[in-house]
Amino acid sequence: MALRTNHVLLDATGKMQFMTAVGEMARGLAAPAVLPVWQRELLDARPKPHVSYMHYEYEEAISPHPQTHKDEVLVQRCLLFGPTEIAALRNHVSQNDSEGYTTFEILSGSLWRCRTIAFGFDPNEEVRLLMAVNARSKFNPPLPKGYYGNTCAFPVVRATAGQSFYHY
Repeated sequence: MALRTNHVLLDATGKMQFMTAVGEMARGLAAPAVLPVWQRELLDARPKPHVSYMHYEYEEAISPHPQTHKDEVLVQRCLLFGPTEIAALRNHVSQNDSEGYTTFEILSGSLWRCRTIAFGFDPNEEVRLLMAVNARSKFNPPLPKGYYGNTCAFPVVRATAGQSFYHY
């Protein structure tokens, strides 16, 4: 069996819900345990949409050094960070601040910092960090159980290479 979807329709949570429903019905249930909700209007913009701040996640970042690392073969690796590794990363943060940061902030900040150093960005050069975020838990009122639609957002953090190194 194969399933091909598009994030315009649903996110990973919605896809898992769909696959679970298909599995339940294949096992003979008359209806899935969690009924699908397709109320796309729940995530419509305000009645009078307006931009309240700059959305840099939709702006194309232009590197001042387009040829940087063009001919190099970049290596991709999976790294596993458990409690010991996270504790070691926390040791590199000021004692006053380390407990105030989430594990996500410690890990993403460390990776951003390492990447900035590895690529040798000028301290005044802008660098960005963009992450896909599941926003399902952020809605008030909450989305109904069974909502299939996509709730991913792509916030971006921008700073100079110097700030990304020295303020962490």
